[in-house]
Order: sequence, then structure tokens, then C-alpha cells
Amino acid sequence: MMSQKVYVLDLRNEIDAPSARYMSRGIASAKEDQVALIVVHLDTYGGRIDHADSIRSSLLDAGIPTAVYINRNAASAGALISIACDSIFMAPGSTIGASTAFNGAGGKAAPDKYQSYWKGIMRTTAELKNRDPAIAEKMVDPKSGLDRLSPEGQVITFSTREALSNKYCDAELNSISEVIARMGITEPEIIEYAGSPTDQLINFLINPTVSLILVLLIFAGIFMEMKTPGVGFAGAIATVAIVLFFAPHYLEGLVEFWEIALFVVGVFLIALEIFVIPGFGVSGVLGIIITVVGIVATLLDNDGPSMIGISTNELLEQTGSVLVMMVSGILIVIVMAKRLLRGGKGHPLVDTSAQTKEEGYVAVSQEIMAMVGKIGIAVTDLRLTGYIEVGGKKMDATVVGGVADKGDKLKVIKIDGNTLIVEKV
Repeated sequence: MMSQKVYVLDLRNEIDAPSARYMSRGIASAKEDQVALIVVHLDTYGGRIDHADSIRSSLLDAGIPTAVYINRNAASAGALISIACDSIFMAPGSTIGASTAFNGAGGKAAPDKYQSYWKGIMRTTAELKNRDPAIAEKMVDPKSGLDRLSPEGQVITFSTREALSNKYCDAELNSISEVIARMGITEPEIIEYAGSPTDQLINFLINPTVSLILVLLIFAGIFMEMKTPGVGFAGAIATVAIVLFFAPHYLEGLVEFWEIALFVVGVFLIALEIFVIPGFGVSGVLGIIITVVGIVATLLDNDGPSMIGISTNELLEQTGSVLVMMVSGILIVIVMAKRLLRGGKGHPLVDTSAQTKEEGYVAVSQEIMAMVGKIGIAVTDLRLTGYIEVGGKKMDATVVGGVADKGDKLKVIKIDGNTLIVEKV
């Protein structure tokens, strides 16, 4: 007997935009491969309603027998996805139900109009798959009756046995292999769909931890470029991090135009601070604030500037995470600069090596050499580098310790080319 292809789609995480994209691509690939069965390996506490509805539509339009194997949890949006499959199988100790719509993670129940719409989706999906639509409604609305199945004021959450007795589960099984056999596939060729290499790379880059690391690199690169303008290395780091951060979010539909525009405006203001306006003033501070807002908005799963559906806790959590990465990036640059300077190795972007006549270098003028030991005044803030005034002349300077403020007294301790190496008095 010829083997039959079976696609296994892994949906064991939050229902979000990457999940919807993964399921859509997986089902499309299954159609191309002319598979005999699609099995959804499900374990989720729920997620965004719109993304769950997108997955539901893909399953309903598959044109291929579909089965879901609930391995522990099919809550909220996961219940809708389960009901959209032709067959439902559950592992021992699993649950399905509790599908009330909420405003954001941990937020309050959504207004009645959203609950009504969500309840309608659950009901019509159950009807399409010949399951009791009243039970699907009760999973959403605690006022829908059926008090014999769930106490008044509570939504339905079925255990495996309860789902079996109410025809919301076809069998209690222990593995995907048992699901495939139960669906009548005797010689399966099991294909665990992982997505294309591009899909896997995108999913890696939009992982929350990876995204925050990229945010750290963005701010570290920007801060280093502000303090060593024109070098380019730091700016290149920031640019690469920006591309890796925004590109996958854009491809996943997780970033909107206004969010990118905010970020671009913020970076433009910071660029003005670096290349046009000396010191560290209003343009730089405002640019950083706008940049932070653009990044936070990108990380939130919002729908438009109104932030509808985003809880206060979620907003504060993401804002705090971005600010922590920003401060961490700045501190890393400062600490690295201090350690390198104190260790006598110099800063990696500042050449402090000796330049001898034997190597063909021309000696520094006596006028500049005479500045060693003199006291100057910082005419700009020095964040590693800047300008000081010594004997009526404005000179490039690198400060030991990495930081000095405008107006600070600074002592010239040595000369590096035409740059003064100074320390605070």
C-alpha cells in the first residue's frame, strides 16, 4: 500500500500574527503536497481574536480532512481553532473552553458588541462542524444558559471526559500517532511542517528576547555614534540592528506605517544632534523619546494609534523593557570605554598608540606639546570625546573615564596626534 502524507502543524504557543502566518503557510503547503490529513498539535491559552479567526478560516477552507490533538490546553482562541477542525482528539487531563474575549493580556472582558461578535463566530463554526452551537456560545458568554453543564455566571470549560460526553471530543488519545491511526491512515508519511528557512528566521528575530537584544544594540550604537561622530562603526551596528528589528515585524504585519514614521523622526532628530547641533540638548533628548515611543508601539500587538485592546500592564511592561535596554546599552558603552582607557589600551575607536619619527611620523607642534599639564575648560559635553578650550584655542579632546560636562575644568595629561588626552580636575 502506498504511504499517505500527513502534515503535523505545531501550534503550542500564543495565538498571534506569526501563528496565523505559520498556519496559513502550512495549510497552503499541505494543499500543494496533496496530503491526506492535516493534524494540528495544539496547546495554548489563547491570543488575539483576529489571528484566531484567520486560522479558523484557513482550516475551514483547507479542503483536506483536519484533526486537532489537544495536548493539555485549548483555551479561548484555542477553542475556536479546535472547533474549526473536522475531528477533535484530547490527551488525558486536557481542557477546552473559557473563550470570553478580553481587552489585552490580563485586561477586562471586552464590551458586549465584541462578545456578541465572538460568540457568533463560535456558534457558526460549531454549526458547520455539526457540534452543539449552544455549548460554543456558553464557552464565551456566562449568561447563555446551559447551567446543567456550567454553573450560572461561569463559562464552559470541559475536561477531556466532559468533552467526550458532550460530543466536543471524538476520542481520548495519547499521541499524534494514535490520532493518525484513528483517522484511518494506515501507512502515513508524517511531515512536521516547520516553515521555510525565511519563516524560521523571521520567527527567531521577532522572538521577544531577540527583539529586546536588538533594541539594546540600536541604542548602544546610537549613543556611541553620538559620542564619536563620524567614525561610522557604531552607526553601522545601529543600522543593522534597526533593519533586523523592523524588517521581520513589517513582514509579519506587526508594525504600522505611523510606528515606523515615529522611529524615523526620532532618529532624524538624533542625527541633528550628532552632526549639526553640538553638545547634548533638546534635539537629542526629544529624538530619543520619540524613538522609544516608536519601538514600544512596534512591540505592542496594537491595532492603530488608539491602542485599543492593549492593557495598561502590557503597555507599562513593554515601555519598561525598552527603557531598560536603552539604559543598558548606554551603560555598556560607558563601562567598556572606562575599562579600556584605564587598562592603557585606549578606546577601540580612538588611536592612542605612539607615533615615532623612526616610523615616519611628523612631530606634534611645540605649541600643542606645551599644553600638557595645563588646565582647560570643556566647551561641549564630553562623552568620551568633545572640545575643550586651552590657552584661547579650541581643541579636540578625549577624557579619561569617558564623561565630562560642559564647563568642567580639565587637565591635559598627554597628547595623541592633535587630540588632547585630559582628565577632570
